Amino acid sequence: MHIIQEFLAKILSLLAEPIPLVEGQWLNITFDVPILVDINAPLTPTLQFIYASESILICVGMFLMVYFNYFVKSFQIVHLNLQYLFLLFTTLYIFGSLARFYMILVQLKFVTDLDTPYLLVAGILRMEHYGVSLSAILVVTIERAFATYYVVDYETKHRCWVAAFCALVSLTYTQCFVIPICFFEASLLYIILFASLWAVFSNIVLMCLYYYNVQESKRLSWKAENLRKMKNVNYTLSKKFQVEENVKIIKYLQVMSSMLVFLIFFVIIFIVVPRVYLGSKTYSGQVMISLFDINLALGAILIPSVCVLHLRKTRDMPFSGKIHCLNKRRDDRQVNPITVFEDVTKSYFDQFQTSWR
Repeated sequence: MHIIQEFLAKILSLLAEPIPLVEGQWLNITFDVPILVDINAPLTPTLQFIYASESILICVGMFLMVYFNYFVKSFQIVHLNLQYLFLLFTTLYIFGSLARFYMILVQLKFVTDLDTPYLLVAGILRMEHYGVSLSAILVVTIERAFATYYVVDYETKHRCWVAAFCALVSLTYTQCFVIPICFFEASLLYIILFASLWAVFSNIVLMCLYYYNVQESKRLSWKAENLRKMKNVNYTLSKKFQVEENVKIIKYLQVMSSMLVFLIFFVIIFIVVPRVYLGSKTYSGQVMISLFDINLALGAILIPSVCVLHLRKTRDMPFSGKIHCLNKRRDDRQVNPITVFEDVTKSYFDQFQTSWR
């Protein structure tokens, strides 16, 4: 038991150390940039292979992120506010990837002059990319909360202020990483705790939103079934469809949130293990830390791929005859009072697309 306590104390003490920074200078201004890998470490064939593999994975990740945005926009299966947020995340990911390319050139010794503003810009963009990536689940959770609150007419009113508010939350969340690391020498323990607590909070909110929307869907389906027994019901795109969309998207968010927690777990492995067992300045430690960015690149490939596959599967899913969209009263707000659906066997998203045109 005493050995375990000493081991945990050693881990906490190492995590409490400031994140390693690389010093650069430009126009007589000295600045520090967070680069986890020691650029003074000897460049071996193993590290060269890792950096080359990471470059290829980053290119694949950028392609898939762009394709994911094209897929969402072309098939019109996600609300416009979410499309704006996906575009923001993709743009920052591309800038962060370009910054990582520059850092790889520094680590490969192709760039040796650090007295330039490029290293400073690359470091800041990379930190912004980390922060925005970690805030993605929280931001989309907030957007789904607005979608649940404005469920009746969320599809007809763009409400661009929702996307702007979510983007502001994301950028504010990101500065909670950039400022403490670059100016106050924040530790890795701070980053892990901050990201983990917000991930847990987002999971709790998602669970509440999912439960509420599922119960609302059941209530609307029961009400529609009872109305059908009395008279014919017109199938219009209204509250029922928006509730169903909330349920489906929240399911994806729960999967993405789990993947984010898994990614944080990998960060702990590839940062803590080198510091505790190998030493961050040893060759083995440098190799382990280099694999950290490989995992980030793989995450950027895995997340859009899983989302596209699931969205394709959902889009082809037949619209169940047991699910009915209520025909709202005329004095109530309707999402689309013009379109009438007579065929309940049509694809769920086919009806979405027809109504959004």
